[in-house]
Amino acid sequence: MCVRDRATLWPIIGYVVTTMVVALYGASRSGLNHYSVFDLANLVGPTVRSFLANGWMEAMPGYYGARMPVATLYAVLGYIAFGDKVAYIIFLKVLLVVAALAWIAWLVFRSRGEKSILDFLALLLISTSSYTVANIVNIQVEEGFGFVGLAVCWAVLLYGASPERKGHLGGRGYHKHSIAILFGCSAAIALLSKSSFVLCVAVLLVAFGYKFGLRYFLACLLVVATSGVAWASYQYAGSGRFTIGTSLDGWNLYKGNNPYFLERYPPTPGTSLDMYDDDLFKDSPAGGEWVVNDFYREKSFAYILNNKEKAVAALKKKFWVCFFSVEKYGSTSSEGVRKYYELGSMILFRVVFWLSLGAAVADSFVRRQRALGIAYILFVGGLLLPYLVGFAYTRHVSVLALPAVLYLLAFIRRNTVAPLEAPN
Repeated sequence: MCVRDRATLWPIIGYVVTTMVVALYGASRSGLNHYSVFDLANLVGPTVRSFLANGWMEAMPGYYGARMPVATLYAVLGYIAFGDKVAYIIFLKVLLVVAALAWIAWLVFRSRGEKSILDFLALLLISTSSYTVANIVNIQVEEGFGFVGLAVCWAVLLYGASPERKGHLGGRGYHKHSIAILFGCSAAIALLSKSSFVLCVAVLLVAFGYKFGLRYFLACLLVVATSGVAWASYQYAGSGRFTIGTSLDGWNLYKGNNPYFLERYPPTPGTSLDMYDDDLFKDSPAGGEWVVNDFYREKSFAYILNNKEKAVAALKKKFWVCFFSVEKYGSTSSEGVRKYYELGSMILFRVVFWLSLGAAVADSFVRRQRALGIAYILFVGGLLLPYLVGFAYTRHVSVLALPAVLYLLAFIRRNTVAPLEAPN
């Protein structure tokens, strides 16, 4: 072990132990460990039951293309390994995610070549904040899986030296395409976790190609394209449409663009827009899940075109939730100490988020960092655009926390010390 690796060992151990303890405490308080895997929310439970029974992900009667696969497949594998013991399935996810976060922390700490209290505290505070802990623990929301894929991608872009450099990413003997495969797998996990991630993943792929070169980009693209085509083929076989999206995308678009939206959004603490589904979708046409999806998608666009003033007013509310709000929307409400913990976490996130955007804007005026700055701005825009068009909850925005702190720390590093391995 080199001197630089030994210098990062204790900060990483402290980071991992603290994050693990906080995450496991959060898991014990979430109540999910008392669930059956078949009762998990957000259509995970029904799709797990269906997949184990016949190999298809039927979320509701006749709806085979309504759910992205990652959360369901993880729960299926957990059930096969542990049976109907959700606590064990959650514990395994915590271990896997914290291992990925430890690798990211190692890259960050190692990049300076010296101990940095700022790096340690910034990563630790973000990783133990309420929204990150929720994402680490949760096995029934897409963000709980997609956020770590996005974070690994940004760690590679910001702290991974170019593949031609000896010992890139901290070790000799790495295969020249290993970094492309790692990046591709991480991007694929994000893409197949949530259909709205398609734009931000596209930005990440282009940024990777610009940094690492064409042949590594093609290797990375092959991984992402293969996973995307495999999922789209599965969708076609099950639901009749070749797509990487879901048959509920039209529903979700209409949830954010209907005559009642302004009076219902943002939802009151402890509730979500789901409580209005029965009333909102009572006039769904017959003809199958994609007929219904297309019906509500067209109905949404018609509403926007015919109610421009209301659409603008709705956009303002969504913009506030995406970029400024420190309230928690779209999930359970909290009281007492936990409420202040969540509020402090959101304030921290907003500060880091806006500082990272400012850093990206500053980078966009520096020739050597211009591509990186523009990529980060486009990434944020690509991730939030679907929510500005549809609707946003706090958990939708929370996946930006780790990319934001990674970008901000990289910006500070570039402007305060000369790194031992300069980024390409």
